[in-house]
Amino acid sequence: MSAENEVTEVVVQVASQSVADEAPHYFDRNGHRHEIAQPGENEPAGIPEGTPSREWTNAQLDSLAVRDGVDFTGVKNKSDRLKRIEAHRGGATDEAAADPALPAD
Repeated sequence: MSAENEVTEVVVQVASQSVADEAPHYFDRNGHRHEIAQPGENEPAGIPEGTPSREWTNAQLDSLAVRDGVDFTGVKNKSDRLKRIEAHRGGATDEAAADPALPAD
């Protein structure tokens, strides 16, 4: 075996080993590396009992939307999330009850 073949073999072994040991990731258009979450690592936020309100976190509202099938396409903030949940449920959230600009059913 020539020295060139030995070097190639070692490089391939090291490259294969380091790729297998790395966490899945991707690079964005700026070349920054981002880890990809594995199943079970980022469990959805717990959904509190009661009517959604401003005290809920965005993650909790997002989990509720996934569970209940609420479309959050284009939402920008917590108020938008609460309005979408209200519209989906056909009833008032605590946010709607406190905001006179929102229609009450």
